[in-house]
Amino acid sequence: MKLQALWGIALLVPILAAAENKPVPPTVIEWKNACPYRGCSYGSWRTTKDTALYKESDSSSPVVARLNRGEPVTAITGNVYFKPTKFKVVKPHGSYKPGDVILFYSYLGEGRFRAWHNGIFFDTDHLFSPFRDGIDWWNSPLDELCDKNDCWGKLETPLQATWWIQIKTKDGTTGWSSEYLAFEDRHKFP
Repeated sequence: MKLQALWGIALLVPILAAAENKPVPPTVIEWKNACPYRGCSYGSWRTTKDTALYKESDSSSPVVARLNRGEPVTAITGNVYFKPTKFKVVKPHGSYKPGDVILFYSYLGEGRFRAWHNGIFFDTDHLFSPFRDGIDWWNSPLDELCDKNDCWGKLETPLQATWWIQIKTKDGTTGWSSEYLAFEDRHKFP
């Protein structure tokens, strides 16, 4: 009996150790030097409303400039920060089974997403399209994003992303803004 108990413990220890080494998904991923949608372009922009520029890409950092509506600026680059949102599988789909959880971080375009499952990042196709009837996908629940007959899971929260843009003013001051809607001329289609 003691030998069986010792074997049980000996077998359990590596399993517990492996469980402790399981990769933990990041709380945020950063996409540096990103222009996050097709047609997005940095360069000459104009403010559409009064807005502040921060020293860092963080609203708790000091304000370095205040821009007035209509002011010309130069958009230099941008970083997009994605927080994971849980996608819970509710019906079988490919290798996924009900109860599986996939973390979605970012929409890559054309139905592709950056996701995390079972300890690895991967890009996946056609889970759903965030572009339906002009819906703001960064702040929309899944049931507005896909046909209910085709949905095989549920997002527990909307997709979450913050786009910080590095801006240079006409007097040379450089700062950051997360208010992308405070600027026009962000789109440059050939």
